[in-house]
Amino acid sequence: MSTQIRHFITPLPARELDRYLNSGWRPAGQGIYTADFLRADDEEIYGCIQVRLPLENFAFKKRHRKILNRNNPNFKVTYNRATEPDEELLELNRRYMAVHPDKTREDLDLHVTGEYLVRVLDTRIVRVYDGDKLVAFSYVDLGEETAYTKAGIYDPEYARFSLGIYTMLLEIAWLKEKGISFYHPGYISPRYAVFDYKLQFGD
Repeated sequence: MSTQIRHFITPLPARELDRYLNSGWRPAGQGIYTADFLRADDEEIYGCIQVRLPLENFAFKKRHRKILNRNNPNFKVTYNRATEPDEELLELNRRYMAVHPDKTREDLDLHVTGEYLVRVLDTRIVRVYDGDKLVAFSYVDLGEETAYTKAGIYDPEYARFSLGIYTMLLEIAWLKEKGISFYHPGYISPRYAVFDYKLQFGD
């Protein structure tokens, strides 16, 4: 099976998202897809593997505790149900896109309402503030026992704070508190190292 995409017209139950994620599917916007291959920036075709992190008995590594201990006192974090992107999200996304044009998209609403304007997934948003200034955010789709992180955006001026990794660490801690069993950070490719950062959190 190379690629399949499914779009839904009614909300997908949390248990069904679990079933899809556990079978190697992953969200794209408000749809679900599976693929055995990806086309990289160099136009080569690579095999890809969906990965997941078990959260039961999970413990942060020393380097990740260091990031959390450094950043937590300096930033305010909110966790909410995702809604249509507001101007602070769009502005931060524009600043991120100016530096990383291939790592985000202009139409952030795709993450929340999808290309058919139907919200079928329980999509949450994590926002990180320096005072009143939004400096990072990420989107997470929640199942009953699983969760999938599908976008992480940060202010390039704050790159020294490792905010891309920081939002993932925040998600992991939050999901573990909620009793989620598995965290899905997407796919990796054994021959294309750009996604290997997703393997750093644990087994």
